[in-house]
Amino acid sequence: TVLRGQATGWQARARDNVAAIQLLGELERDERNATAAEQQIPSRFVGFGARDLANNLFPRAGDTVGRGWEEIGVELTACTSETERAALARAVQYAHYTPEYIVHTIWDFLLARGFQGGSVLAPGCGTGLFIATRPAKLDGSIAFPGIEMDAVTARIARRLYPRQWIRQGDFSKAKPDSGYDLAIGNPPCCNQTVHNADDRALWGFSLHDYFIARSIEALRPGGIAAFVTPRHTLDKSSTTARAHMQGIRKGEQKEGLFQKHARIIEALIPVRDAARRVL
Repeated sequence: TVLRGQATGWQARARDNVAAIQLLGELERDERNATAAEQQIPSRFVGFGARDLANNLFPRAGDTVGRGWEEIGVELTACTSETERAALARAVQYAHYTPEYIVHTIWDFLLARGFQGGSVLAPGCGTGLFIATRPAKLDGSIAFPGIEMDAVTARIARRLYPRQWIRQGDFSKAKPDSGYDLAIGNPPCCNQTVHNADDRALWGFSLHDYFIARSIEALRPGGIAAFVTPRHTLDKSSTTARAHMQGIRKGEQKEGLFQKHARIIEALIPVRDAARRVL
């Protein structure tokens, strides 16, 4: 089932992004959530991480908006504050949303392996596609605490899913509760590493590995972690993150996070030209 009905072409998707932000402003002024008829508009928001969107609408200092993108740039400026645009520009390195068929596949995989609902941690939840695609049979038996770094994106998610707890914040600095039945999502991939003095065990982890490890730590015993991740999580030369996830310390095997806290689901799914793993 296709939920977003995304437009073809990056300019068309940019216009959909602007329309979503414009509607968000209206909803917030009216202090209401999106009606059923309106929900399609904010659900099409895909962020500005795609190269054409980022380069043309958020040019480097001294450059101008891309040729042919001027009208969209004016509309974006009109419906956002300078602070919001700066945040959207910072988020372009993370704002790469998950193809819907992958999200559906993950949910199908979870149901086939006995997931029956509960509390679901959604770190880096974006506008909530994993929430939107939750299987109908789980309605009434599932709740999503979600964390999203970009303020505009988090606000859109709140208006789309007012019954879920969506908060805006940096997951690398957040202190999520523990005891979740499931952690699910598509953690950001970038060269950034995390150096959080309050979480020394994960010091120096890539942002992507940090999301996964921190989420697994938040699971209840027997909980499930299901993430989209590049193959490098499993086969890169540094074993530090994997060792932590597996509960290995200095060569000593312990009952670790994978064994004690999580059942790990692996399914290889092709994503166009790249193979990414659902972990």
